[in-house]
Amino acid sequence: MSKLLLNSTCIACLMALGACSTTAVDEDPLISASEEVLRVFADTNEDGTPDQDLADFLAGGGEVVARQVSEASWTETSSANPVFEHVDAEVSVQGDGDDLLVTFNAVGNAAPRVVRIVDASALDSDVAILSTDDFSFNMGLSQGVTFADLLAGGGGIAAVRFGIILEEEGDGFKLQTRGLVGVETQDSMIADLGTAGTIASYTGGGGIDVRQVSTEWETWNANLQGDVSLTADFGAGTVSGSLTALDYQIREDRLPGGDWTNEETGALAGSILLDDADIQDNAFAGSLSADAALLGNAALPDFASAAGGFGYSGAFYGTDADVVGGTFSGTGTVGDTDYIGIGVFSADAVD
Repeated sequence: MSKLLLNSTCIACLMALGACSTTAVDEDPLISASEEVLRVFADTNEDGTPDQDLADFLAGGGEVVARQVSEASWTETSSANPVFEHVDAEVSVQGDGDDLLVTFNAVGNAAPRVVRIVDASALDSDVAILSTDDFSFNMGLSQGVTFADLLAGGGGIAAVRFGIILEEEGDGFKLQTRGLVGVETQDSMIADLGTAGTIASYTGGGGIDVRQVSTEWETWNANLQGDVSLTADFGAGTVSGSLTALDYQIREDRLPGGDWTNEETGALAGSILLDDADIQDNAFAGSLSADAALLGNAALPDFASAAGGFGYSGAFYGTDADVVGGTFSGTGTVGDTDYIGIGVFSADAVD
């Protein structure tokens, strides 16, 4: 498979799991009508070179949606009774000269909010942060990929983290979402790969942020991250994989200076399995599960004690499905504690 349309596989990848009693997200990979309109596809010129590059598309004023699994977003109300909950959210990114326009639209937000990242093409950072008295915004890439890198050309995908905080009528409204911004593989190319019986392997990384549903972020938050391996059997029309080399972090009670009263990190034996999922057009959706080694790990934190209730969803990117990426989302209960998680992953094809 060619590597014509790739940038560094940038991942904000943090992954977490809920447990024991769990609720899976909707496994239907269909996206909304508004997202469908904003899909951007890769293609090739007569000489075989790609004619659709993400940077060029944005430079021409194009707009692309951050594709995600249903409800790979959450809101947090910062009232006396904080609550995290999944919501349907849509985020799109549009080029405007050297700037980027980011539009948020989510249930619970009175109206879409548009944020301008000025001179994004010259931003030598993987994070853009904007703030006013009643509003703050952040958009992050990862693995050292900067906005300047992303907009310099040659890139087909960006795994991104978005966050926005609005102060409305004295009460805070916080929205975070995960998604993939990129140039998707044509559905017809996926069909051709299936006809040819192509089997492709991908490696990369991913993970999920996790929260306790009724606890403020400053009081408790965690994440689990690792290496992603996926196999796409286009002939059979299935995708499966695993998340290995797992590392976790738990932080509790943030102090005024930004440090934490308690911070725990560690590595975990075992793997999280991306169970078989059907490929539909250029996309897929399935469930996660924990292997026996992970479930038998005595050091396994409560928030990561089971993965069966979480879901994953994604799509193929680049002219020849050179990249695969997607999101994780789910809820779960361990004992009396309810957890919620969202995350992102991406991986490059292995020659």
